[in-house]
Amino acid sequence: MNPTEANSPDELLRSIANQVTHGYIDDRDGNPVESYDSLEARLAAGERLYITCGTVCTLAQRALARAGFRSRLVVTMTRQAYTNDNGHTMLEVYIGGRWVVYDVDLKRQPIDAQGRGMSVVELVRARPRRWRLISSDPIYSDPADAAWAENLELWYDRVLGVPLIQHGKKYLFHDLHERQRIEAYAPHFRWTGKRKWQKLTGEKLPGREG
Repeated sequence: MNPTEANSPDELLRSIANQVTHGYIDDRDGNPVESYDSLEARLAAGERLYITCGTVCTLAQRALARAGFRSRLVVTMTRQAYTNDNGHTMLEVYIGGRWVVYDVDLKRQPIDAQGRGMSVVELVRARPRRWRLISSDPIYSDPADAAWAENLELWYDRVLGVPLIQHGKKYLFHDLHERQRIEAYAPHFRWTGKRKWQKLTGEKLPGREG
């Protein structure tokens, strides 16, 4: 299905996931090697793209906007020592009065015990994690990715640390303990107090602030 023909966020994201594989042919260091307009034209022509999480989520966000759906990018950063794999980019879609997160890159949606979608904040706290596949396509192409792909839950244990939510051109987080190194990691990652973070993002934070 062409993304422009999708009638719901689920259908649209499935159509994109069916044509995208995690890889580096069309992506370098988290940025596409050609314009998003060009990538969209290739998707519309039925081509397969080999890109990483941030690029596929941006493509999905653009498609959702054209279809009239609200969405925002979300990032999670590890609480462990930084190495070469410190975070992950996903997408939240506003459905039924709340934000629901999708991992378009790895072709899945986290769900709760009742099968309902959840926000990125709920995903970070979820134990055990439950998933609904949105595509059965292979999730990677490069053999170098086989190690993490064979044990995704262990990989998620690492990357699902501090949630950051897109607000304009910035990604906001509220965790004071991680403020210094996350703000140093990228100039568009910005700390804000818990109450302001809740007001700006609309997210609910159960329990005490980390």
